[in-house]
Amino acid sequence: GKDSSESMINYFSSEGQVTKNSPKAFLVHAKDDKVVPIENSLNYLSALQSNGVACTIFTYEKGGHGFGMINKTSDESWTAALKDWLQKNKIIDGSIAIETQIKTRKAGATRKKRKEISQSASKSLSIHNYPTTLIFD
Repeated sequence: GKDSSESMINYFSSEGQVTKNSPKAFLVHAKDDKVVPIENSLNYLSALQSNGVACTIFTYEKGGHGFGMINKTSDESWTAALKDWLQKNKIIDGSIAIETQIKTRKAGATRKKRKEISQSASKSLSIHNYPTTLIFD
């Protein structure tokens, strides 16, 4: 809020919490996001880089806030870039297709079916300390 102390602002700022032990990060942001300014992601990215943490950012020119798995304003796929990044950083071995979630949405799969796919995939990822919500809903 407008009356927050400097210490409270720092406490609740993600970039102020970064250490060399912070987890690797793949960030996605649209430059025209009016809810969360892209500077938040850029500041976090900078803090991660300053601490030697593997990280990257994938940006869209347009997309606003909350575009989900598919940004309808672009042909570029952040999920494909994420999969490549996860493989490059040895977080997954490539045996799972992140695009499965997108295909089930397009095919009209039920929320229950998407959850089953997500849970099955999450088990096979063997990700330690990485939130799978970055990949699946």
